[in-house]
Amino acid sequence: MEIAVIGATGKTGRPLVAQLKAAGHTVRAFSRSGGPVEGVDNAALDARDAAAVKAAVEGVDAIVSVVGGELDTRTEAITHLIAAAQAHGISRVIGVGGAGALDGPDGRPLMEQPWFPAPMKPVTERHRACIALLDASGLEWTFVCPPVMTEGEATGAYRHQADAAILGSLQVRHADVAHLIARCLDEALYVGRRVAVVA
Repeated sequence: MEIAVIGATGKTGRPLVAQLKAAGHTVRAFSRSGGPVEGVDNAALDARDAAAVKAAVEGVDAIVSVVGGELDTRTEAITHLIAAAQAHGISRVIGVGGAGALDGPDGRPLMEQPWFPAPMKPVTERHRACIALLDASGLEWTFVCPPVMTEGEATGAYRHQADAAILGSLQVRHADVAHLIARCLDEALYVGRRVAVVA
């Protein structure tokens, strides 16, 4: 499979590229800086540039966005990636946001819980907007929603489930999030769903 990774120089992007390569996939890597990424050619790409995004992903089989940055960048990137995927007939798109976009045990969104941190609401609102865009796209999408991410090698010892937050843990390694993304691609996991993942 040929996979476009947008945000390849980030803390999740780098292990994702390495894991996809190790699994035998071809990786087309992009980041805002275009800085070096081991094992692949990494091209500079402004995810807010619709024409550049469309040209960048032509011919791939799947797209993964691990774009962070400014709030507007998150929704703009997903908007342009959806349009590019639709234009090129690419059905599989995976995005990464935060655990605030999941539901609580009572079925209500976490961000609507009284204890949810107010400073996290703006970015969570953008992540929920990304999910709404993906859900309306007709694509085979997945949106991975980790809590606080930490450094370290992938362990493979993480928990995951659809849509609802997993209580009892507030962190997971970047490399394990990357591992789950790779599994979602290889095994067609969580199509049309949000995904909780914790250590």
